[in-house]
Parts: sequence; structure tokens; C-alpha cells
Amino acid sequence: MPFRLTIQLGNGDGNFQAPAFFGKYIGTLVFADLNGDGYLDIAALIPTANAPSQVAVFLNPGATAPGVFATPTLYAAPNGATGLLAGDFNGDGKQDLITTIYILGAPGTRRPQARPLSWLHPVQEM
Repeated sequence: MPFRLTIQLGNGDGNFQAPAFFGKYIGTLVFADLNGDGYLDIAALIPTANAPSQVAVFLNPGATAPGVFATPTLYAAPNGATGLLAGDFNGDGKQDLITTIYILGAPGTRRPQARPLSWLHPVQEM
């Protein structure tokens, strides 16, 4: 069953604005300032069974329209990606994304591995 990313901004009084729906996404969401503008952006893992997975990055335009996320840029991810993490993994002061995957092998020999997304390029705009 596909799930949509739904964003409902708070009014500050316990109520929320009408929802905004973005595509069909299944999997992990991470929130991090991915473009260094001081506003949280969203990265969503889109795993697939028989094709390379993708990561959708929704940038928050910040002061011009806070909380109104841009159309995502899609990045290719390794087959079998099961997790998504954000952090400064190379120490350059900028947020990075990594995917976690399982390498299939003989029973009892599967091992988790992490693959950085920094070497990936966008595959398409949604």
C-alpha cells in the first residue's frame, strides 16, 4: 500500500492548515537542513522491489515561503535500500545523506552496509 507524504503546518493555536500531499512514498523520512539556509528540508526514501530505490529531496524555500516544500529532486539509491540517515559524515560542516542496505548472500551471511548519496546525481524532477 503506497503512502503519501502529507504536510500540515501548525497555526500556533493547536490547529493545522489544510494538508499538502506529495507523491507516493514508502519508507524512511529524515529532516535536516540540506542546503544550509537554516530551514529543515525533507529527504524521503522510496524503496522498490525490483528496481533501484530513490531518495526524494524536498527543499524548504525558507524565508520566502517557510514550510512550503518545493517539488522534490529524485536521486538514485542502491537496490535494496532500507534506511536513510542524515548527518555530517565527512566533517565538512554540511549535512550528508546515506542509505543503508542489506547485501544478500547465503543464509546467515547478510550484512548491513551504508552507501553515501553524495556521489549520486538527480535522476528526474517530479
